[in-house]
Amino acid sequence: MRSQNGGSTDLPRYWITLDKNVIWDYPKDFIAGNGGVRNFHGETCWYPYLTDICSISDLLREYIDTPKAELLTKQFTSDKWGLVNILRAADRRIRDEGD
Repeated sequence: MRSQNGGSTDLPRYWITLDKNVIWDYPKDFIAGNGGVRNFHGETCWYPYLTDICSISDLLREYIDTPKAELLTKQFTSDKWGLVNILRAADRRIRDEGD
């Protein structure tokens, strides 16, 4: 994004697609009326300068590192965006258990 001062700011974004449709989009799904982004816990960050990107990255790493046997029962207390249930629904480690 180009600023009025001639500089640029990289706009961090995460999204998940299903059949080519975006079903989860940060920050789009979390825009607050005051120009910030608000997570499901009501915490607001002032996008793009303060974001939840690092926290979302940490959550993704925690999910990936969780053993398969714990995926359905583990409480991911840092999930402030409704992301873990989407990951569980798409996770082949869970879905393909019967194979």
